[in-house]
Amino acid sequence: MTVREVFDRLYELRPAEYDESGLLARLTELENTIATEVHFEDPIAPLTMDSPLRVGGSYGSLYLYYLLAQIDLNDMEEARYAADAALYIDRYQEYAAWYRRSHRPAHGAQVTLC
Repeated sequence: MTVREVFDRLYELRPAEYDESGLLARLTELENTIATEVHFEDPIAPLTMDSPLRVGGSYGSLYLYYLLAQIDLNDMEEARYAADAALYIDRYQEYAAWYRRSHRPAHGAQVTLC
């Protein structure tokens, strides 16, 4: 899944004009959160429209729900925000749990705290 695919789906659901650079910055923040909190990797460079996204498959909808929630928050649509934010949080938590189950450290691996 790419940024462009998320934006295409977003515009199908909300056909209004939105500041793409602002939405792209928000998506970069989310991608960095996933990189650091779930994958324990370094943050990434800013995304472009053709950048591939880290999360795909059935969990990829978390990007769409995140952007919808951000738009709702900006538009002061409290009920919509609550619904979209809940969907985003649910997908994010499901993805994080799946990732941790699927990418366990090797038996006997040591964790080094900095």
